[in-house]
Amino acid sequence: MLGPAGPTAVRLCAVAAANLASPCDSPPLCRGLAKRARNERHEAAGVIRIPVPIDVGMIAATASGAFALATPLSVEQLLTLAVRQALGARAPLDKFERGLRATLAGFHAGRFVVDIDGRIYDRAEAVVVASGTATLRFYSTEPRRGRVGRA
Repeated sequence: MLGPAGPTAVRLCAVAAANLASPCDSPPLCRGLAKRARNERHEAAGVIRIPVPIDVGMIAATASGAFALATPLSVEQLLTLAVRQALGARAPLDKFERGLRATLAGFHAGRFVVDIDGRIYDRAEAVVVASGTATLRFYSTEPRRGRVGRA
């Protein structure tokens, strides 16, 4: 997310800056937007924020307002939402299905664990109670390989 300015404003500023005679002529607002966009992309690396859906059927069936405040979801359901969020809503269905299969296979094999709102989960059937937005971070359980070409 780039905030209120949005990616379109950053693209427009980049086009405007390219059309100017020199980089020094670019407006300060454009430089600020581009810098903020770079920083936010860097800060958001490895984190996926998912809007948690409200289960209206459960609220109606139980007549409980508690389900309006927090929604119980399995980790597998959150991983499905995370893959959709990462690929985007317009991604082709086959690409989404391949990405989901690979993600779930890696999770079931234990290649990574998921931190959801500060708690670490390693089982897909575990239930998470989330409200508003769920923050997912992925951590590998395999040792990190050394850098190539390092002496």
